[in-house]
Amino acid sequence: MSDFGFLTGRWTIRHQRLTEVMSGCTEWTRFQTGYEAWQLLGGLANMDRTYGEVDGAHFEGVSVRTFDPETGEWTIYWMDIWNTTLREQVRGRFEDGVGTFYGTERHQGIEYRMRFVWKDITATTARWEQAYQDPDSGEWETNWIMEFTREGDTPDSE
Repeated sequence: MSDFGFLTGRWTIRHQRLTEVMSGCTEWTRFQTGYEAWQLLGGLANMDRTYGEVDGAHFEGVSVRTFDPETGEWTIYWMDIWNTTLREQVRGRFEDGVGTFYGTERHQGIEYRMRFVWKDITATTARWEQAYQDPDSGEWETNWIMEFTREGDTPDSE
């Protein structure tokens, strides 16, 4: 099974997202979505779909992850109903059960270094965090947390 093999199946995600990013804000918006993921190409790729109500409107997003056996790195691509171009977000790898991925993201006209971390992975739970790096101080601000809880049986028990 691939590094992202743990995601295969259906999940419920509890989201916590900073109300304002890179502003010193400490107020979090909370919501829940559904999630389902599939492995492709024998684990060299996978795809997922996130869906639900966000900010009072229907939301749907798709990730595609591809693995390069030569570099040992994953590239993660994303698109959603509000941003309809599939684009590369981050690249990285898993080490000792933690996946760390880096890219850049433009927010309010400023380009930030962005980090995704997958951790606390079990058969029935996982945690994803997104952070932006302050270009002046170099400090990371976590601005989005997703806590995954598996629905139903684990893939190994089916």
